[in-house]
Amino acid sequence: MKNLNLIALLVLAASFCWGEADERYDLAVQVVAASELAEIYENSNEVLVVSLRNGWSEANVDSYWIEVAGESLLRHLAQIDLIDDIILTLSEELSVKELKKILKFYQSKAGKEIVAWRTGKVSPEEIAERFARLAGIGEIKPKRALYFSKIFTEMDWASAGMRRYLMSSYLQHYLEALTANREPLAFPDYKDKWDDDAALHGMVFGFLMLGIITVEYYETPNKNLNVYTKFLSRKHSKKFFDVVNKFEVLRFRQAMNRTFRDIQKAVPNV
Repeated sequence: MKNLNLIALLVLAASFCWGEADERYDLAVQVVAASELAEIYENSNEVLVVSLRNGWSEANVDSYWIEVAGESLLRHLAQIDLIDDIILTLSEELSVKELKKILKFYQSKAGKEIVAWRTGKVSPEEIAERFARLAGIGEIKPKRALYFSKIFTEMDWASAGMRRYLMSSYLQHYLEALTANREPLAFPDYKDKWDDDAALHGMVFGFLMLGIITVEYYETPNKNLNVYTKFLSRKHSKKFFDVVNKFEVLRFRQAMNRTFRDIQKAVPNV
């Protein structure tokens, strides 16, 4: 009888764990859908490659290599889909309560506004108009400036952004060497730590990010800004972005590795 009771308890406990795991996975699916991560990645692909192309052009990289590297990187970024991995990791590392809180934010008016910016749903014309209106004011009210500062400090722009910078800087050095008909550096062993160049770039990038944040949220109502800053400061938000940024760096690394292979294949054709 004791053994039967023990078996019954074990079955009951197992069914509870399985049920909770299913709920966490279902919530993770909803969070990824509500935050529109796939759409954000698609938009960031375009923005990133355009930015890199401009940088290569300013560095006087040969137009042939700009075309080869740009097309290859954009294609591979679009092909690499890690959304299922993100969903699974979120369901494993965040609790039901944490996932519900994240979902609640992205279903809110403030969350939907943030997503609209990140997915490129806000038109370039509207962005330009906001720039113009922002340039025309004398000063930003202290309360709104405080919100912008909070968003900037809470956003994890450094870890994922700087690692992508370090990887893309290797690619530019590689393209510059090919343009100058020099033997490129050995196939890059990407560094994960900051160096002097990365630190300097990080300062410039930081000021740029602060400016972008100011423009994006200058006309956002204080109520929505308050919701957003509180969300960013919470533990569940930080855990969410830790997962998202980890896979964003992985996606970029895989796309960059494939791009290097495409470039190496194109060298004999020059």
